[in-house]
Amino acid sequence: MGKTFPIFSTFKYGFEQVWRNIWILLGAVLTLATLGVLSVLLLYSVMSLFVSMKLYAMVFALILLALACYLFYAVLVGAIGMVKMGMLLAQDREISFDVLFSQEDIFWRYYGAVTLAGLFVGLGSLLLVIPGIYLALRFYFVPQVIIEEGCGVFEALQRSSRLTLGVKWRLLGLILAFTLIIIVFSLGFGVVVGMSGFLVSVLKAMGSGIFVNSLVGIFILGQTVVLQSTSWLLGQSYSVAQSKIFYLLKDQES
Repeated sequence: MGKTFPIFSTFKYGFEQVWRNIWILLGAVLTLATLGVLSVLLLYSVMSLFVSMKLYAMVFALILLALACYLFYAVLVGAIGMVKMGMLLAQDREISFDVLFSQEDIFWRYYGAVTLAGLFVGLGSLLLVIPGIYLALRFYFVPQVIIEEGCGVFEALQRSSRLTLGVKWRLLGLILAFTLIIIVFSLGFGVVVGMSGFLVSVLKAMGSGIFVNSLVGIFILGQTVVLQSTSWLLGQSYSVAQSKIFYLLKDQES
């Protein structure tokens, strides 16, 4: 019997695990977002200082540039940590904030493998769409392989290719199912936005006082928060489901 895995129950498992650990995951994401924003602000400051062309300003700019690069590096390391958290949840294990920056030792291998896989997929997509899709499915588990097995760049591509052998159609089904969930959510959210838009129009027709403007602002802010939060929740659930399938396929190899 060939390798296989459930689709919707796996995604349901991912959602339940994310919901159970939502505060730790949310804290990790907000930490990375804050570091990312700080790095961008520092880069803007660097550009402003370089414009002045003064020696002391340029020296200070170089210091800020180094700090911005370090913060960006920390964000990239943290992104690997987020995948690691998903893999721990896929094994029904506890996660902690310490995991976020725990994968620094595989930084170059991880991004080397992910970048190389992305280049292959991009080249395949340029030739024809189908080769790009095939390669994307073939290298589907490259991040998990690097983190779990600690192998090299090219070995990770080969290992992912072996894991996905015989299950590419099912992986495509998983991706399509996730896409369907996103579409259903988008349609539902579109209805809510439409109703809110009507309500906002009614409020604006009532006048332009501070109270009315505050209510309009709350509605708009609420829509943004709900959209971003739900998108993040679904994305994290998908990441856990992907790792869960990785371990299911590994178990079926033995």
